[in-house]
Amino acid sequence: LKFSWVHLRTKVVCCKSSSRFFMCSAFDKKLAMLMAVLTWMCLLSPTVASRDAASLATSKSLERNGDLDKDWSEVPKVPLGNGRVASDGFKTYYVDKFQKLGLLSEPGKQNFLTFLGNVFEAAFSMMLLHPQLSEKYYEGMPTLGEHCFKYAGALAGEYYFGGSDGLDQLGLSGVKALNDDWNSAAKEQVGGQGRVSLESFKQVYVTKFASLLNDQTRPRYKEFLSFTFAASFNMMLAKSDLDAKKDQNGGGTLGGHCFRYAGLMA
Repeated sequence: LKFSWVHLRTKVVCCKSSSRFFMCSAFDKKLAMLMAVLTWMCLLSPTVASRDAASLATSKSLERNGDLDKDWSEVPKVPLGNGRVASDGFKTYYVDKFQKLGLLSEPGKQNFLTFLGNVFEAAFSMMLLHPQLSEKYYEGMPTLGEHCFKYAGALAGEYYFGGSDGLDQLGLSGVKALNDDWNSAAKEQVGGQGRVSLESFKQVYVTKFASLLNDQTRPRYKEFLSFTFAASFNMMLAKSDLDAKKDQNGGGTLGGHCFRYAGLMA
């Protein structure tokens, strides 16, 4: 478009120097109108057709995220395809990273490892419907490629280190699609706050993506959502009042922060 506008200006100047100025001027006005219409069409056309704009907004921040790009380039990989990450490498990398940052203490290491195991499992189960799922194993071990790894890495950085709240480094509290999901979720009163149970969480996303699911795929998607919910609840393992986040039946529940990161995975 930039070249076309330069060409148009050059054409107008050339026409003005000829005896056919008025004819060219009229032509160029029509051409200018056509270019304006084409410009608006380009601006208004969607860039990705497979997901609606609201859903796409939840994942844009992972496309070019310097921190997650660095994690992917540095994490130990197994020689499968272009390099994939096994569970041990995933855990070792993030334990080392957050110890060096001073966020993870030695006493809190075991709970963090438990959480990382849950996150890895959730990220791998993201591929439960992949037709070549068996090819994602290395010597019998499940592995993650870059896409799944980055989602797992995003959750890893939201752990409640030292019992503090998650940092929301991706700014998901400002993503309308996830806020709408949170607002639509049925809530239970737990500790005086409205929180989301596993069944409510699954209902939100099974309903949201109903058009993409069928009787064969729906059970596997629900299985994935269960893994994701567990990982997001265990994001709070360092909280001293974790039991207060459970419902009367002892089941875990999610507040807004954990729900949105679970929703990002979903």
